[in-house]
Amino acid sequence: MKFRINASVSVGPDDRVTSTYRVDLFKNWNFDRGKKAAIPYTGAPIDLGQFLDLHEHGYAQEYDMLGTSSLHDF
Repeated sequence: MKFRINASVSVGPDDRVTSTYRVDLFKNWNFDRGKKAAIPYTGAPIDLGQFLDLHEHGYAQEYDMLGTSSLHDF
């Protein structure tokens, strides 16, 4: 997963410091032959090649996940 934080800091006339920030996320969900992933809670490895076979036959889909948070004040 990749993420980026965009922030700005400003000082007001009364010397009060304010900050705003936003978080952007990116994750590419794909199935690579020969790559393994851990099953949640067990940690047992699973070969992602099995899912690649499903993708190649039209039963699964690779996709990108993108997201951006709203603007937050701090």
